[in-house]
Amino acid sequence: MNRVAKRAAMAVVAAVGLGASLNAAAVEYPVNFGEPIVLSEQGQPLKVLLPFDGAPNDRATAVAFLVENTEVPEGFRAPVAKNFTVMRPEASPYVIFHSREDVKAPQIVLTVNVTGDPNSPYQMQLSIPDGSSSRMMMASADGSQNRRAGTGRNSFRRVKGPVARTDLPPK
Repeated sequence: MNRVAKRAAMAVVAAVGLGASLNAAAVEYPVNFGEPIVLSEQGQPLKVLLPFDGAPNDRATAVAFLVENTEVPEGFRAPVAKNFTVMRPEASPYVIFHSREDVKAPQIVLTVNVTGDPNSPYQMQLSIPDGSSSRMMMASADGSQNRRAGTGRNSFRRVKGPVARTDLPPK
């Protein structure tokens, strides 16, 4: 086999492997999301923990979750959707979305697509705690302190849109 044929064969094997890994990364069921928890404050990069119920033997990775759009109130700058880092520790019941840019807006709406989920896309409507007032500190019985994340007015809902895309390249 000459060099060109070998390279072509290796490219085909790599493409097949990539396709198989993308399919393993996708969900194969509708996802049930919990209430998103904002772990950051205004003036910091946005960090959101989103709980969800997966299926038994869930193999979906962070690649299955994609921030497609961001919206903030007029007068504020929205973080760029493609600059979000999405993390999902293996088989964990949550996914974390982290923006690269600081978010100074008091609210943000994230449109999220979940590869393989027939109910996708979804929207997260989030209230971001004011960075000038520190978060509420709670003392436990043993004297240690726990930070309470900004919650309360955060929601996650399905939005009308195209069916989940399966052609998304990995980040």
